[in-house]
Amino acid sequence: AVNFLKFIGAAYLIYFAARTFFAKVELRFSVETGGKSKSSILHESVVVEVLNPKTALFFIALLPQFVDAAAPVAPQILLLGFIVTLTAIPCDLGVAVGAGKAARWLRGNVKPQKLQNRVSGEILLGLGAYVAIAGAKTRDTAGKCAVHQATSTIRNACSRSWRWLGWAVFHGTAE
Repeated sequence: AVNFLKFIGAAYLIYFAARTFFAKVELRFSVETGGKSKSSILHESVVVEVLNPKTALFFIALLPQFVDAAAPVAPQILLLGFIVTLTAIPCDLGVAVGAGKAARWLRGNVKPQKLQNRVSGEILLGLGAYVAIAGAKTRDTAGKCAVHQATSTIRNACSRSWRWLGWAVFHGTAE
């Protein structure tokens, strides 16, 4: 029963890989925001970040080691939190501006979208193949495990795809 479910899952991943690999690419010049205004999107993102427990854990783990116990603690923590936030803003703005430019370029260019579909399809195909052969104990004549050989082949194929993606993005062209 477990093997049957495993092969059904592998078949689904391989089917999804083929659909992704051969999907038609359409140019998209606008982004759907679901009818939300920019201010409501900003408000929602601030609420999510403030309520994110990882943010609190970061400040709890990092800031106390820079606090002088002889002085009032609360103002020091607030000042250090403000400094961290102030130094993160330029980085966040750089990422936002860069992502916006990259998104506009990607929406207006079919080649990188097609390349993304191909790379994603290859990865899904590799995952499907891995799921299908995972747990196999067969050995070939050289004594190497069949799973090890298959995963090496998948890893090499994905590595070639990522090298091609890097070259295509660097040179601005992708076939």
